[in-house]
Amino acid sequence: MSTNTISRDGMPPIRYTGEIIGQKNSRGTHNCTRWSVWTVHRTASGKLILETVHVSQWECEQDRRSATICPDAESLCEAVRRECGDI
Repeated sequence: MSTNTISRDGMPPIRYTGEIIGQKNSRGTHNCTRWSVWTVHRTASGKLILETVHVSQWECEQDRRSATICPDAESLCEAVRRECGDI
């Protein structure tokens, strides 16, 4: 386990000790200019964090970052459905 930091727009970063347990992105092709990346983190205490980064390669558009802290797998599944839809 290591100490990690998750950046969030308009909120303080989340610092935790734990590990990354999975990642998925929606980038379909090499020519795609906007996509999302979802990363699931597990803290040392067993909480799960869904990190969402909406990436843009458009000039003057910034990436958007958010994170949802989930106490258990059921609430993580709800957050994934809300954030990711059908990926």
